[in-house]
Amino acid sequence: MTKTQKIWLGIFLAMFVVPEALWSPILGLFPFNAYLRSSDYHATLTVIVFVEFLGLFLSTIMVFRFAKYHWKNIVGIFLLGLSGWAFYIFYLLYATIHFWR
Repeated sequence: MTKTQKIWLGIFLAMFVVPEALWSPILGLFPFNAYLRSSDYHATLTVIVFVEFLGLFLSTIMVFRFAKYHWKNIVGIFLLGLSGWAFYIFYLLYATIHFWR
């Protein structure tokens, strides 16, 4: 990977890691930040999960296309699984948007 590709991969991974560390909507690592799950913050939570999904999906594409190391498949499949999980959470949030109003 070139330096520019590594920078973009870092940006895309940061799109997942920063919101996950602050609010933890996908993995649920920090349950004390559950205030986003109330009905008042449904639109905000949907946007946060979409940004996380977008970051994971673009990171997966970058790893599969440009990585040249032998762990590419394992990292790519892991990111693809996380991306699928993030899309599932986003779909549930978006599909139930009318229940929250």
